[in-house]
Amino acid sequence: MSNHGATMVTPDTEWVIEGGQFPAPLDGSYASIDEYEEKWRGVLTMWKFDRSTGRINYDESFAVETPP
Repeated sequence: MSNHGATMVTPDTEWVIEGGQFPAPLDGSYASIDEYEEKWRGVLTMWKFDRSTGRINYDESFAVETPP
């Protein structure tokens, strides 16, 4: 939902690592703060970088759901 602004790249430039700044309900819906533990999550995204094309390979990228 949001980028922390501290995106990192692995030394071999194979992966671009992007961490979310703020937790949020992953489906984009509204959830009250009372439902924080149940419905709010963070995300760490691993973008696969294809150096031959200079583009992100979306098919090989993935995200990891983290606790808020």
